[in-house]
Amino acid sequence: MKSFIRIGVDLAKNAFQVHGFEHEGGEPARRKLSRAKFREFFFRLGPSRVGMEACGSAPYWARELTAMGHDVVLMPPTYIKPYVKRGKNDALDAAAVCEAMSRPDMRFVPVKSADQQAVLMVHKTRELIVKQRTMSGNALRSHLAEFGLIAPKGVGRVAELLALAEADATLAEAAKAEVKLLAAHLEDLDLLDRQFAAERPSQRWIADFTHIWTAEGWLYVAAVIDLFSPRVVGWSMKAEMTAQRVADALVMAIWRRGKPDALLHHSDQGSQYASEQFQRLMADNRVTCSMSRSGNVWDNAAMESFFSSLKTERIGSKLYRSRDEARADVFDYIERFYNPVRRHSTIGYVRPFEFERKAALA
Repeated sequence: MKSFIRIGVDLAKNAFQVHGFEHEGGEPARRKLSRAKFREFFFRLGPSRVGMEACGSAPYWARELTAMGHDVVLMPPTYIKPYVKRGKNDALDAAAVCEAMSRPDMRFVPVKSADQQAVLMVHKTRELIVKQRTMSGNALRSHLAEFGLIAPKGVGRVAELLALAEADATLAEAAKAEVKLLAAHLEDLDLLDRQFAAERPSQRWIADFTHIWTAEGWLYVAAVIDLFSPRVVGWSMKAEMTAQRVADALVMAIWRRGKPDALLHHSDQGSQYASEQFQRLMADNRVTCSMSRSGNVWDNAAMESFFSSLKTERIGSKLYRSRDEARADVFDYIERFYNPVRRHSTIGYVRPFEFERKAALA
C-alpha cells in the first residue's frame, strides 16, 4: 500500500487537487479528484501526512482522513500564501500547501471537533439574528419617519412606534402591512412565550438587571433565576452596567448548576444581552437565546416580580451609605432569605432549597 511523506490538498466544493511526495527529492504526484474519488484515493493510501488550508470545510475533511489513519495538519491561509507561485490555480495552491507543511517552523492550527463547529454555528446564527433585529428596528424607524411618525431611539421604544403607526388614520394600508411584517420579525426572538415554569432544573432561566441608589452613586444588580425552583442561581453587582455584568451573573449560574443541557435563557433585548460578548458566552455553553418582544415587560414578568420583591421586602425604604453596604444587603437577601427561607406561591408556598431537595429525592 503506497504512502506519502506529505500531501498538500486544495479543497473545493466538487473538485479537489492533491500534490504529494512519496520521498524527498522525488517527482511529485499530482491529481485532480472529484468529491467521491477524493475519499476513495485516501482510503487506498497507507498512513500519510496530509496538509490543508484551514478553511470552512477543512475540519470535516481532517476528521474524515484522520479516521482513515492519516496524520492531518491545518495551516492558516496567510502562512501558505508566500509559497504560492505565479499563475495561481488549484494545482499551484495544492503545491504551495505541500511546500508550506514541509517547513520546520510552520505553525499549525488544531482541528475543530464537530461539537466545536456546532457551537460556532450557533454563535454565528445568533449574531445574524441580532443583526437582522437591529436592521428591522432601524428600517421601521426610518420608514415611519417618512410619514412623520417618530419615537426615541432604542430597541425598547419600538413598541411606541408600532402604537403610533396603528393609531394613525392617515397611514396607508400598504405601509401598515409592512409595519406589521417588520414587527413580526422583531417578535420572533421570544422563545419563552411567557411560559414561566420548568419541569426540571436548568431547563429555563430568566435574567435581567436593576439599579440601587447609594450615597456613592448607582449599584447595578444583574441576576439569573432558574424557573424550576424559582431560585436565584447567579448574580453580579458593580458600579457599571456593562455586558460583563450580565455575563458574570450567567457564569455564576453555570458554575453553580453545571454545564447546561438544552437550556433556554430569556432576557430583554437590552444591549448588554445582545452584545457579542454575551452571545458568545451562551453559544460556547450551548445555551439557547430567547428575548422579550420590544417594549413588552410582561414577557419577562417573573424576573420583574423578583426585583419587585427585593425592593419591597428589603431595599425600598433604605438609604445606603456606600455601594459595599448595598451589595452586602442584597447578598444577604438573596442567599440568606430569598433562596433558603422565603416561601414562593408558584411552587406551592415551598422554599426554593426545599423544593429542589424534594425534587431530587422524588
